[in-house]
Amino acid sequence: MDQHAARFTEIGKSGIERPRRINGVSRKSAALHPAIEIIGAAAALITTLGWIPQVTKVARERRADDISLSATSAIAAGVLLWTLYGLLIGSWPVIIANAATFLFVIAIVGMKLRFG
Repeated sequence: MDQHAARFTEIGKSGIERPRRINGVSRKSAALHPAIEIIGAAAALITTLGWIPQVTKVARERRADDISLSATSAIAAGVLLWTLYGLLIGSWPVIIANAATFLFVIAIVGMKLRFG
């Protein structure tokens, strides 16, 4: 293990390497290069805001017959799980992006159920 990785990991009683936790939060992800964080933030922003045109269109037209309820519900479930994952690992970017996306997607599901 290189010196850089050793700062962010520890060996547990089982002998398995695991991320070191400081104040209950894993610090392994803290070592990401700022450019990597920017890529992640851009991806989160695009995939979250990408739902706004669909929400707006369905709300404005009051029809959703061309939207698949099963596919949109599956996306909502997946995004909800991503939010839970973010909570479990303590990653605010993952939590915020996926919670916002969940709200947009669940709004589409709700309008699909209401407007058909």
